[in-house]
Amino acid sequence: MFRIFRLIIIVLSIATTVLSIFALVGSYKNEAYLTKIYLLDFHLTDLDVSKLIDFNGFSKRDTIQPDKTLTEKDLASSISDILSTISDIVSSITYKDMGLSQVYSISLWGYCKGEVKGSSDTEKGFDNSNINFTWCSDPKPAFYFDPLKIIKHELNNTINDKVTGATGNTEISSDIRTVLEEIVNNITYETLNLPGNLNKQLTLLNNLTKAAFALILIMAVLSAVGVFIQFIGCCVDPSNCCLSCINFLFQTLIFLTGIIGAGIATGAYIYVKQQINDNTGDLGIKSFLSIAFYALIWSAVVAALLVLIFSLIGHCCGCLTGDRKKYKPLDAPAVPEKDGYEMGYNHHQNF
Repeated sequence: MFRIFRLIIIVLSIATTVLSIFALVGSYKNEAYLTKIYLLDFHLTDLDVSKLIDFNGFSKRDTIQPDKTLTEKDLASSISDILSTISDIVSSITYKDMGLSQVYSISLWGYCKGEVKGSSDTEKGFDNSNINFTWCSDPKPAFYFDPLKIIKHELNNTINDKVTGATGNTEISSDIRTVLEEIVNNITYETLNLPGNLNKQLTLLNNLTKAAFALILIMAVLSAVGVFIQFIGCCVDPSNCCLSCINFLFQTLIFLTGIIGAGIATGAYIYVKQQINDNTGDLGIKSFLSIAFYALIWSAVVAALLVLIFSLIGHCCGCLTGDRKKYKPLDAPAVPEKDGYEMGYNHHQNF
């Protein structure tokens, strides 16, 4: 029974290690088996640029280069013409016109982008079941998600004809290029209408992401160490109470780091998903959680819990204290000592 329980615990410890590692390295690079593992993705299929970006908040005098020969009247007229042109273009512009991808995903290491397989230009709605990711950013641990920085980076690539991960034609007209340049030069968090309260919650979100990353990493490392401890436990006297208690506390630590890390990541990005999807009708953006990531990390937590439960059952039932029964040795019967002097004295006395 001792060996069976120990084998079960070893298998569950290995499962905890493997599952937590796969959850941790999701979207580390652009590989099909990794890009399905992410925290959250959002689709720009029906993006309404005029709702996402507040063009009225742009600095009007920054939209054209001042010229000494221009009068105030001419300057005002030029600004009005440019803003009118921008407004006309923005009303019909799409994510593809801006050089953006249809889908963006956020992970613990960065962001990836791609397209929904089989989708056409006229197809409406959102489909998260079959995404072809074509590009991922350079991996950075505990990635800091900055929407404004990402938007500027993507638009600058479009302006400079350096679109990454593109699957079709990326050429843009001069009018659209002008609009994109104005966006890059003027957009701030005050003019970027993120869904719900996300503008105010970005710092908290990124701090929670860092905490989740650190805890999941600790879980993966400790569970890997725990596998070796279980193998060593097979060679150590199972009746050693001190080692058994230390091992149990170690397994408890693995479980706690895992469930706290998984809970932080799940809670934070469920909140982000709700904020985005509550405003889908206005912005045309839809968000989804990764089934793969949350299945992996919560499966790792369950495996860690089972290790804890089987260890507790084993110790309570004596399955991990050895099969050999220990008996207290019986004392040998007392043998009366014979005093040689006394015997001799009595012998002579009888004569």
